[in-house]
Amino acid sequence: MRSHLPIVLLISFSFLALAGVARAQVIGGFDASRGGIFSPAEGSQFELLRGDILATYPLAQFSGTNVLTLQYLLGLDLVIVGSAFSQSAGITPLDASEQAALSQYVDGGGAAIILTDNHTLPDVAAANVSLSTVFGVTTTGTLSGSQPASSASQHPIMTGPAGVVTNYNTEFPGWVDTDGGATTLATLDNAPSNAATCLLFDEGAIVAGSGPVLLFTDHVFPNTLVLNLLYLVVPPAVPLLTPVGLGALVLLLATTSPLARWPVPNAKRCRSVRRFHDKSPKSSKRSLS
Repeated sequence: MRSHLPIVLLISFSFLALAGVARAQVIGGFDASRGGIFSPAEGSQFELLRGDILATYPLAQFSGTNVLTLQYLLGLDLVIVGSAFSQSAGITPLDASEQAALSQYVDGGGAAIILTDNHTLPDVAAANVSLSTVFGVTTTGTLSGSQPASSASQHPIMTGPAGVVTNYNTEFPGWVDTDGGATTLATLDNAPSNAATCLLFDEGAIVAGSGPVLLFTDHVFPNTLVLNLLYLVVPPAVPLLTPVGLGALVLLLATTSPLARWPVPNAKRCRSVRRFHDKSPKSSKRSLS
């Protein structure tokens, strides 16, 4: 009895060829009740960011929580946590258990984006401290209005593959006072000593096996940098409708098609049959003389 498995595989592979091999990437952080307008899952200020992520990762999901726990964080590919709740208020600062959970998540290989801001408002300043000190970083200060930032690194976060960022604008940013050993990716043109506004702890920089941490000193930043980080953490699925993918599809068709199940004639046997037919007429022919 002929198996239907090849046909099932063929149909399944055809769907994969259209959709690409992918899984849902999960980006999380505080929900609107804790993160306000800067909630990665629900906040109005991150609506464009969510759209840009979905354009590259169509299956991406956005998750929110009002308390950071290690159990919650372990279900994420990327966590985004910021100190601002609105344009004029900060979040409730992380408590010791949330700081421990965030630290354990990153130490275990999880990826994080940390958003601090200027230190004008006391509640924002307290939230800044609760976030940055988890990684040995301190931020300070306030610059008024729109402030230009310039690239200070050729790290892949700044140079692609989602795009190259050489400069961008921030709005009322703070700046880095102590970098904790991180790599400076961008500096503020008008901050004291061109202080850093974007830091990166690369993979393995905090402890062996730790995940990357991207820290901004403002809640205004290029979405391209987030996509570049995601590319490094979870490369997008490559659609199978490419030369390589189509080659794989053709190979599967060739090996699973019902036609491929017909036996290939044995060359030696064919020659024997041909000789038999060649000799038969001669052996049966009678002489007329």
